[in-house]
Amino acid sequence: MIERFIENNREAFDDAPLPEGHSERFERRLKLAARRRRLLRTIRMTAAAAAIFALAYMLLPKDGDKAEQICILSGEMLETKRYYASMLNAAKIRVERIVATAEPEIRRELDAELSLIVSDSASFCNNSDESAAIMIQYYDSKIAALRNIENALTGKSKCKTLNTKHQ
Repeated sequence: MIERFIENNREAFDDAPLPEGHSERFERRLKLAARRRRLLRTIRMTAAAAAIFALAYMLLPKDGDKAEQICILSGEMLETKRYYASMLNAAKIRVERIVATAEPEIRRELDAELSLIVSDSASFCNNSDESAAIMIQYYDSKIAALRNIENALTGKSKCKTLNTKHQ
């Protein structure tokens, strides 16, 4: 209804002079609206960039997961790695039980040594027999170190190295 009235009387609206200062107010509003649009666009772009960085950070491999995420081990290699990792964990638990009864100063020193020995930073991505042998030696040396610590703490004079061969 009002739309028809405006269409029918268009000439009356076009002929009327604009109030004083109208052009300046209108241009000021246009500039303000453009500034708001730029600010909103900047905020949206910043939020999108932050979301992309957060997603990329979440998808990056963590230190402990590096070997599993970067390479695919064959079933046999993965089984071997899990076997030796469980043996290493069992040896660590035995030593930790003994260390828990030690004096605080010795306990701190041994805890630091244990964390160095047990840290698993090696990556075995090659599924060859040579890589399997290296992995076995790697875990054997760690298990032997824990066994030596265990023997020293329990007072056993003869330190044996763990000789395990995975077949």
